Amino acid sequence: MTRSQLANSRVTKTVIAEAKNLMEKCGFTEHRGDYREGKYIAILVDPRLEEPGCFLSSQVTCRGFGHVKVNWSGLVIVLKEENRPNSPFAFAFLNPLGIARFSGLPLQGYRLSLEPYQGELWTAVAHIPPAEQIEQQAWLDPEVLCRALSARASGMSSEKPELYNDAFESILSFAGRQESRLKRPALQSCLGILCDPGSHTNMRTSAARVLTEKSTSLLSDIDLTPYISDISKPQSALDFLHNKPDLDEKLFGVFGTILSVRPSLGRGEKDLISALIARSRSFELNTQEQEMRIRGAIPTRGAVRTRGPAKGLESKNPLIALARAGGTRVRNTLVDILKKDERNSGLMTLLKNLKS
Repeated sequence: MTRSQLANSRVTKTVIAEAKNLMEKCGFTEHRGDYREGKYIAILVDPRLEEPGCFLSSQVTCRGFGHVKVNWSGLVIVLKEENRPNSPFAFAFLNPLGIARFSGLPLQGYRLSLEPYQGELWTAVAHIPPAEQIEQQAWLDPEVLCRALSARASGMSSEKPELYNDAFESILSFAGRQESRLKRPALQSCLGILCDPGSHTNMRTSAARVLTEKSTSLLSDIDLTPYISDISKPQSALDFLHNKPDLDEKLFGVFGTILSVRPSLGRGEKDLISALIARSRSFELNTQEQEMRIRGAIPTRGAVRTRGPAKGLESKNPLIALARAGGTRVRNTLVDILKKDERNSGLMTLLKNLKS
């Protein structure tokens, strides 16, 4: 490090230390902002009412005096409610000009602090920054960021599925933008949400739609390994009804689309297909049980029989959706694996007669 760089580094540390001290004294409500001035820097907090007046937005500006230049990268402004000072409510990234923006805040009082970014903020705060602000942080690792958003989205879904899910909306936003370094890891996160039975049905349906509508060139690089063990786990009848059978069809269709653009079907891809076949067994058993209940099951000694066999069960199997979306290569691989079990004869006939 040169003498000039060392001097700038010392100035930056001094300015940031002063900014932290000043920020701890700052607060705002819908009725008042704040202004603090030190030796090297001034902080202005400018709150505004949003239309229709039910929420609050605020801009926090850290402005150096004279020729002071500060690298604000990696620092965030954290808001805490005045009546709950120990729990963070929201955070916002500082841009290169030392400006952080908040929006959609409930009408109440807030205290501020300047802190280094920590990954735990994604799960700790009630509100996260909007997608546009997140995307501007070039120093954030895309994969780590999308994993954090995915964990937050799934946690919110399981705790309070009826509430607005800001993390999932950010993932969808990244996955839908044409030019975004976050697009590929966001699509990977969508696949993880689709495969997670704990995610809310609406989230999983939206994730399936995004994955089937996106560029196949991006889907070709998605890592499938993390999903093989979870997919092959048998579903109970309760899980089957809770997660809706049509979600399995969407899930199988998405994997068919992904497999269709693979350069080749290697060991990993064939392991995935075998896992999907194992999952389809749960579909068959649970569908049979459901139809038995609908059509009227007759108990016998140690067994249950129905008034006739279930009809057309093979045509409802989600493996059909996998074969349709995957094309001839996936269908042929499916048939090769299925022919090892005589019970699959009816399903194999349907697969062979599918139009390419």
